[in-house]
Amino acid sequence: MFSKKKKGIDISKNKIDDLEKKAVSFALEKKKGEIFLDIGCGSGKMGILFFLLGKKVFLYDEKKIPFFLFLLTSYFYNSKNFIFKKINIGKAKYKDFPDNISGVFMGRFFHYLKENEAKDFLKILNKKVKKGGKVFISVCSPDTYFLKDEKFYGKINSPIFSPTKKAKDDFKIEEKMHLYTEDSLKEIFFENNFECCEIWKSNFGNIKAIFEKNKD
Repeated sequence: MFSKKKKGIDISKNKIDDLEKKAVSFALEKKKGEIFLDIGCGSGKMGILFFLLGKKVFLYDEKKIPFFLFLLTSYFYNSKNFIFKKINIGKAKYKDFPDNISGVFMGRFFHYLKENEAKDFLKILNKKVKKGGKVFISVCSPDTYFLKDEKFYGKINSPIFSPTKKAKDDFKIEEKMHLYTEDSLKEIFFENNFECCEIWKSNFGNIKAIFEKNKD
């Protein structure tokens, strides 16, 4: 992630994936202090990268803050530019998010929201993301691969390699997730003034996309 030869972030190698590289490249184009969100942040990798690029970062996750991230937020306790919030996105309110957001990175959590929760959340982003701001998102599709062994269902929160079974082939996955096609993902974002810039499928069936806020 960090180049040994020079200071800064090395995105030339496969230490961050294609969607993450595009998000970092977008952040590099933005001014210092612009607002970026890392939603469903997990370890906080993307939020940390945005922060190192001089952005004001808000990290959100419904789980307890990871210890490593706790150390960082403690270190930057007096900084208003690196903020973690424990929150259930499905129950989020407008007040939970800052105004004038430039960039949003959404890891693999959006498919866990019920359809009405997803729509309500995008209404919030529609109000909070400024024109020209972008959302970088990865979601599960009917073609996403998962482990076949049933004991893993419900315990993993992201697809993995060495897969054996597609999501659409097992009702247990569909019961736990709202699976998106490329068209359905574009439609739900379009309803909230986000235009699709890029959309593609990963090697293991996830849909990745970039949406831009096209009007205030």
